[in-house]
Amino acid sequence: MKKLFFTLTFLLCLTMTFNAQSQIKWWQFDTPEWIAKKMFYAPDYVDSLGVLAGPETPVFIEGTNKMFVHPNGNYLFKNALRLPGPGLTDPQMPFLPTTRAVAFEMGGPGNIEIISLSTTPNTGQLLITNGAQLLHTIQIKPNTFTAPDGGQLPLDSYHYEGGPSPIFIYSADIPVDLYYIQIPLADTIHREPVTFNVQVPADTKECWIAGSFNGWNTASHQMQKVNDFNYTLTVQDVDISSLEYKYMSGPGWAYVEKDAVGDEVPNRAYQPNDTVYSWLSIYDPATAVNKPITFEVTVPNHVQSVYLAGDFNNWNMPDPNTMLNFMQMTPNGKLFSKTIMINNLTAQTRYKFIAGSDWQFVQTQENEFNIQNTEADTIRHTVFGFYGYANSPMQPKDWNFSHLFAGEDSFEFNNTFPDDGLLFFANNEFKMNIDKKQKFNDQRYFSHRLKTNGPVVSNPEKPNQPDARALAFNVGGDCQIAVAALASDSTGSSELKISNGESIIGSIPLMGSTAAPEGEVPMFIYNYQGPAGPVFIYDVNSGADIYYLGVSAYAGIPQPQQDDSVTYTVKVPQGTQQVCIAGQFNYWTPGMHWMNQLDSVTYTLTVHGANADMEYKYLNGHDWSFEEVDATGKPIQNRKWSQLDVVEGWAKTFIPDNTRIFYDDIHTTSGADISVDIRMSSNQIQQAIAYQFELQFDTTTLAYTGYTTQGTIAETGTVEVNSTKDPGILYVSFMTAEPFAVNNTLIKLNFKVVNKYHNNQTTAWFNQCFIDNQEVYNYNPGTIYIDYMMKGDVDGNFRVQAYDAALTLQYSVGKDPLPQLDPLPWEQWRMQAADVDGVPGITANDAAMILQYSAYIIDSFAGDNPVTSGAMRAPGATITDVEVVRDQQNLVFKSYGNLVGFNLYIEKDMDAFGAPVISDDISMSAVNIGDKIYAIGLAALEPMPEGVTFLTIPMLRDVPADFTFRMFVNSNEISRIAEAQTGIKSLAEAGISLYPNPVRDIIRLNNLTEGALIRISDISGRTVIQKEVNTDSDRIDLSLLSSGIYSIAIIQNKATAVSKFIKQ
Repeated sequence: MKKLFFTLTFLLCLTMTFNAQSQIKWWQFDTPEWIAKKMFYAPDYVDSLGVLAGPETPVFIEGTNKMFVHPNGNYLFKNALRLPGPGLTDPQMPFLPTTRAVAFEMGGPGNIEIISLSTTPNTGQLLITNGAQLLHTIQIKPNTFTAPDGGQLPLDSYHYEGGPSPIFIYSADIPVDLYYIQIPLADTIHREPVTFNVQVPADTKECWIAGSFNGWNTASHQMQKVNDFNYTLTVQDVDISSLEYKYMSGPGWAYVEKDAVGDEVPNRAYQPNDTVYSWLSIYDPATAVNKPITFEVTVPNHVQSVYLAGDFNNWNMPDPNTMLNFMQMTPNGKLFSKTIMINNLTAQTRYKFIAGSDWQFVQTQENEFNIQNTEADTIRHTVFGFYGYANSPMQPKDWNFSHLFAGEDSFEFNNTFPDDGLLFFANNEFKMNIDKKQKFNDQRYFSHRLKTNGPVVSNPEKPNQPDARALAFNVGGDCQIAVAALASDSTGSSELKISNGESIIGSIPLMGSTAAPEGEVPMFIYNYQGPAGPVFIYDVNSGADIYYLGVSAYAGIPQPQQDDSVTYTVKVPQGTQQVCIAGQFNYWTPGMHWMNQLDSVTYTLTVHGANADMEYKYLNGHDWSFEEVDATGKPIQNRKWSQLDVVEGWAKTFIPDNTRIFYDDIHTTSGADISVDIRMSSNQIQQAIAYQFELQFDTTTLAYTGYTTQGTIAETGTVEVNSTKDPGILYVSFMTAEPFAVNNTLIKLNFKVVNKYHNNQTTAWFNQCFIDNQEVYNYNPGTIYIDYMMKGDVDGNFRVQAYDAALTLQYSVGKDPLPQLDPLPWEQWRMQAADVDGVPGITANDAAMILQYSAYIIDSFAGDNPVTSGAMRAPGATITDVEVVRDQQNLVFKSYGNLVGFNLYIEKDMDAFGAPVISDDISMSAVNIGDKIYAIGLAALEPMPEGVTFLTIPMLRDVPADFTFRMFVNSNEISRIAEAQTGIKSLAEAGISLYPNPVRDIIRLNNLTEGALIRISDISGRTVIQKEVNTDSDRIDLSLLSSGIYSIAIIQNKATAVSKFIKQ
């Protein structure tokens, strides 16, 4: 209870601090106060966000360099707060984390926005709780996640409906990086009516909307049909500042919207007019499947009630309509059943079981069940694992080894120790291990298994109490035990025994994998009847592969069944800083029992539960590398109690943390040369005659260039630096005849910052550090911060384009080309990026060089020492486009919007195109035409006039009709097919008038021919309006179109006239 009390006290302080702060709060971990913290070894709070951590479960800031893409702009997150494992909770309060978690105070209802990502390729669950119950679960995306828009980070939202309360966020199963958290409080939220308008694909029968305004309820808001292609709906009291939503063609996620190529659409931010390009499936109310289904589930005997929640009731809890009825007792537990009408049934219809009326009792299985078979009238499951049982004194517990070891490809047990409340028995001779193996059981999927590697190894004096190859936990009395396992011999069989330490009380037969259905591992349930106490599980034949283990009445980890206590006293070598004892009484776990110091060489400790017959050893550190040895340096035999023990030596001597090797933080830039000054400090070691260490570094970020000894200890003796043995590792050794003072700089190691992947920081790590013959364990490497900057990349989008030359040209004559993003004078990094000719100051010459570089005329700049400060930001997109028309034997390029920079690259059939004719409106141009290249770069001081022909390219021969041109229009890359064939004219040339342009709602056309076909397309080429006219004039309503540039083509008399217009 001490840990629980400390957590609650910490949250009280957090709440008081937060309430004194502003009412709208967000956290990201790139700010100086977070970077300065680096590591958390105890509960703490920074900027009102609580961080729960402990000495053995630290939380830390990790460099990540991930891009988040949002409609309002992109952001590069340089750092994340890493929770390097699942949150640990108090056994009595399963939703109150004590470590590896963050916490804050919510003042009332509002959206909680979270950006998070797994640190591994595995997915997991991020839990949001209030300490007493589970509020919401977010799927943690793998670290390979890429959104359809190219972003590397997902944004998740949860609408909190409760009152003032502490909120906890932590992982249920895997390590996770937190990038961003935002919490608007209820009393600051401005709510207003919002009208949604959406244009939908053909054949849409209905349109529904779900989002943050309705708790993502897919079946609560059906939209009103305007016509076959448009729907509308007004929703009252919406918080538009945090509004996110999606459209569906029916009342369920099976009908969610997709993009034009069928990929996922990110949550929308509000726009008055939206467009849906496609659906996952189209809902047809006339053919929708609505049918009653009987759900039957067998659960542990301690379960008192069972609820079902899923897509069919919008995951509402508690829902009396989905409370199952108790039917009967079975050999495997209680059977509950309920027939429920399922509307809009699909194979993907999802659901979960809950052992009570609250989400805190939900099943532990992370993935939802799916209906799968829509023809079935009855669906049966056995669900053993729940986070708790309502109205029951018993607390369940289960262990899925796929979760416990999610970040490991393999793991070896070579000693006995507890993990997550389960005791693993192993030793150096009889090991167990974890490896990867895919199996499933009733829609529960496993990726890892525990291999016992053979039969149990038992205590000869107590044959039913194992010493190795076994598992153990305490039960609270009569209960059930579930095991999913196979025999290790795939073609044979085996048997798991269940023991209380004194006698065998049960057994479970195991089949080989070849006898089991393909890919499946069977689940066995054993009914334990007996008193509270330890239970041991082990194989007695060839070994077992265990995937899952659960118990319905968990009561902790077994302790040695001894009523005695023994006092141990030991004399140790002079200079020993600490002593611990490990033996049979604590399952040979180092660091569990630290001894009390009586004088400089004497330590003592009374151990309860020990007796004089138990074996033990002494150690002076936290693992077996520090165990005691005899006078010759060899390990001793296990001890048995004596009144006074004497340790003659240690295998390794523990050096306290005040001896450390380190280097300070370094701030640098890409391409720079840096010196890493390796230093040492110690209050214990004053002088030495040798040192050695390894330094590991990222070769994609740093390149080793040599070392410097001047002003360091290394100049007083002989030093060797081996950089060729292993890539990315430096082996450094030094010796001297005269002792040197330890508190000094050891050596300076030099690197070039190559930064191939644009990392914003890196760290070089120490390993195997020694002063004379004493190992140093306290490593404190600094962080090397890299301000990335590319010469010529003025807009910060990691490309050098004509747009960058245009920005530079405008800046050189005193214009302010980026007044909103970076008003004059520019930030230092941007001025350095623009200054490419090596001459101080930004001139037209710099713009010319950037333009030439974008057209491949030159391949480098004169400047070679960029300096940056601060993070770079790319300018927001402006409405800009280029129309490409084939007119007779020429390609004609016309500008629309704010065109100031243009690159054209033709990558095949270059000989089909002649020398370009460039308009006088172009301030600067660069042309590079050869056998293997056709590149043009243009820069304008002012935006080119609307619709003007700024570039004409003669066509020397025919090319395919679908020939594609790659262009950069300002900073946007576009691939486009020439829109016209021979005979294409502009509207003006065809005598057709179009007005107004720009247009807000209605556009008018005159001088048409009866039967003309009008087609309007957006900038991506997708047709948004098509109609046939029967008069010589027409008016078209564009009010439902989003703002942007559109093309209009009018086909009449076997000819086509085209133009562009801007929708405001």
